[in-house]
Amino acid sequence: MSTRNFYDPMPGTVTMTHVVYGLHAITIIPSLIASAFFPWGISVGTASIVGVIINYVLRGDVRGTWLESHFELQILLFWRAILFILAVFILSFPLIFLGPIGVGLLWVAGLTFMIWFAWKLITGWRALAMGETAPDAR
Repeated sequence: MSTRNFYDPMPGTVTMTHVVYGLHAITIIPSLIASAFFPWGISVGTASIVGVIINYVLRGDVRGTWLESHFELQILLFWRAILFILAVFILSFPLIFLGPIGVGLLWVAGLTFMIWFAWKLITGWRALAMGETAPDAR
């Protein structure tokens, strides 16, 4: 945890931060199932979209608090997932022509991304539960 002084968060914002982690987390299992059938099946899902909207709406309420780092992590994870989905979608067309090798590469890329995404969510959520700032999003 950093030594920076933070303001106390507004009542309810800690709970909402837990809710947003939960919304992002419930998209992981359906995304893994979808990616097993379709190489571009990795999906951010409606729950993550709702989560990032909550992040943007409440962002001002957490500014200057230790929760700000959690909101930054959640927003960054969402947009990285969107970029990954776009990249996989664009790359899927030429890679499908490679047959099983191309599809396998797409599936491995999707699985690797989902493991990274889940790890970031778990470590962020754990830090939130311990009352700490979020770990770096890299």
